Amino acid sequence: MKGKPEDCRAMDKARAAWGEPLPAWIAALARAADGKSVRRAAEELGVSPALVSLALRNRYPRPLDMLRAKVEARMSYEIIPCPIMGMITRMDCANWQRLPYVGSNALRVAVYRACRAGCIQYEG
Repeated sequence: MKGKPEDCRAMDKARAAWGEPLPAWIAALARAADGKSVRRAAEELGVSPALVSLALRNRYPRPLDMLRAKVEARMSYEIIPCPIMGMITRMDCANWQRLPYVGSNALRVAVYRACRAGCIQYEG
């Protein structure tokens, strides 16, 4: 990052706190923080910058399941199976899940129902 010493990068802090191998979602979060900033990465996830910073340093006192799910859904390009759409990115899956029910659109109805009928990817 501009104006900061190399040892202050988010990836370096994450490696120091989490060790190797670095969990994939922490690595994705650190890449986002290094590429944008902690504040911008937090905004993208809808969480506070403090939570992102504490997670990268492995100092958050409670489980990070909620943050992990958000990072995996929004910053991961992992390809996953969708019973309606076929193979899609995890990010696309999360975007489809957030869409409201629209009864006049057959695809949206099918995806809405499939998500809520026990799909393992559903974040509810």
